[in-house]
Amino acid sequence: MDNFIPKDHGFPKDERIRKKRDFEKVFSYGRRIRDKYFLIICHKSGLGKQRVAIVVGKRYGNAYLRNKIKRKMREIYRMNKEKFPLSTDCIIIPHKSVLSLSFQEIKEDLLHLLKKAYE
Repeated sequence: MDNFIPKDHGFPKDERIRKKRDFEKVFSYGRRIRDKYFLIICHKSGLGKQRVAIVVGKRYGNAYLRNKIKRKMREIYRMNKEKFPLSTDCIIIPHKSVLSLSFQEIKEDLLHLLKKAYE
């Protein structure tokens, strides 16, 4: 049994926003789209690939809850990469109310908000 995951199906480091200056650039110049459950900040990067950061602060609860939210959101990104435009950096910040949603509800709301962000 082979546990091979195709390259375009993961969440590699080059698809993550990792440097402080990149975060600052997105926060300063990015377009903000908000709804009841998420805040998405997007900024054109010109890198030829999409990059994503998921920010979940300590106010959401203990590490277990924060990691649970991040895992769900990473999985949504991983399975829907084609819906994120190229050359764009996105920071996704969930609201605390996301804790009460199911995976499917998070997915539907996040994808709807992304679609709105890139219209």
